Amino acid sequence: MVSNKITVAMLGQYPLNNIYGGVEMHFYQLAHHIALLDNVELHIVTLGCNNEQFEENGIKYHIIKKSSFRPFRILDIVKLRKEILKIKPDILHVQGTSIIYIPVATLIGNNYPVLLTVHGLVKSAVRFERGVHRFISKVIRIPLEKYAISKIQNIVVCSPAMESLVSNMTNSKIYVIPNGINLEDIDDVKPLELNPPNILFVGLLWNVKGVDILLNAVPIIKKSIPDLSVYIVGSGPCENELKKLVKELDIEENIKFLGFISGKEKYSYYTSADICVFPSRHEAFGITLLDAMACGKPVVASNVGGIPYVVEDGKTGLLFESGDVKDLAEKVIALLKDKKLRDKMGKAGRERVKDFTWDKIAEQTVEVYREILERGRKQYEQ
Repeated sequence: MVSNKITVAMLGQYPLNNIYGGVEMHFYQLAHHIALLDNVELHIVTLGCNNEQFEENGIKYHIIKKSSFRPFRILDIVKLRKEILKIKPDILHVQGTSIIYIPVATLIGNNYPVLLTVHGLVKSAVRFERGVHRFISKVIRIPLEKYAISKIQNIVVCSPAMESLVSNMTNSKIYVIPNGINLEDIDDVKPLELNPPNILFVGLLWNVKGVDILLNAVPIIKKSIPDLSVYIVGSGPCENELKKLVKELDIEENIKFLGFISGKEKYSYYTSADICVFPSRHEAFGITLLDAMACGKPVVASNVGGIPYVVEDGKTGLLFESGDVKDLAEKVIALLKDKKLRDKMGKAGRERVKDFTWDKIAEQTVEVYREILERGRKQYEQ
């Protein structure tokens, strides 16, 4: 048998200050819930503004000062690898396929077992990127992602849809472990007074999230529900473009851009909304779906990627064909006009997310650690 206590080095861009995205939220929550378990010694290795080492809440932090001059970023890879070798972990768990962190994983694979969590595929999202970001993705990130996934022997994905995509790129062992939710963060949230009837969107304002699809549906929805209010929580590169679209559609009186909101205030908006809409063009999972359902809200979401894994169509929400403005509008109108259906779906969603609590996700992850180590031990004995 392997040792009862596992030393884990978790590598990736850890949120040292504010949490802005789903990957950062996953990293933060998973690490903190694994640290609560007695059978793991957890080290986080990440880049930051300064070189620091400290222990907090049962986690040992190893922060490496990142190079300010981009051509020197190769040195960051060397320093990260050196730090991991000093820790001597039983297993290295890499969060995401970043162009800085993933080379460390491929370089260190001969020293320790490596587990890679693939939060989303660059090759799936690149068609929604623009300009220099699209160029970098095609030339650097996609080849690097493909190479890493083919070489790393143990991979975690967040949904069956992602499992299907990744399995076409590798013969590695693939585990499906979803994202999670903290129900206790929501139970004491104070509701706000939002103008009814209303829709809430929460997410990054960029093309892949499909906010423009929602905005284009608003004129159709207004024909049945003239006094509709749409609250948009988030910031991002498409914000000005979306505000311009609002003016072009002449729906300024219906739309409220609220900017980036986090913590309890974010959950206050979820709790106060009538329905939540997630019109993504691509989504590996969708942590915001869990947030909405945990707050007892029905969702209208696009039928793409990992969304159908989270949202049970007709039970916890309604799915529409991605990009179909008319279909989205019809689903929103149906829910806004039927309070009993909204309440029923909201209750079903709250029950559904009990399968996705972070304590359960942490335990599943540690079981994967043990399986990997036990499999390695048997191979060594042979």
